[in-house]
Amino acid sequence: MSGASVGLAGHAGRLAVCDAEVVDLDPDAGSPQEPCLHWVALFLVTLSWGGIEEGGWFFDSGELVTDPGLYAHLGVLPAAFLTEEEANAHCARMTLGIGSLNEGRRPKSSVHSEGEYEALVLEVPVLPRHWPETPPRYE
Repeated sequence: MSGASVGLAGHAGRLAVCDAEVVDLDPDAGSPQEPCLHWVALFLVTLSWGGIEEGGWFFDSGELVTDPGLYAHLGVLPAAFLTEEEANAHCARMTLGIGSLNEGRRPKSSVHSEGEYEALVLEVPVLPRHWPETPPRYE
């Protein structure tokens, strides 16, 4: 996951790949005023072109996977949890089968990549269909 902060479907929140580093999705919005659910879902993540500054830069972008067959293959459905610990445990279960989904796919850093599947934990009010809603700016 890139270290860039991104806006997620217009909501302030946080994003993490299971137990990995947590990234603020909208640092300008500050902390969410109300507690949010911890969503776990499968996303097809690609690198998107950000701009030409400093030799070019990219950012992660993701599309929510809604294919029931892929979730059946994983044996785990998207879900929301009240605690980060429960969400991370569910994400770890979802991650177990992702290797076979990505088998034969080029890494997302490849020019020919069509993306890689990743299980993500998102701390947001509503599970988004895609992220970021607006591309990050180079600063």
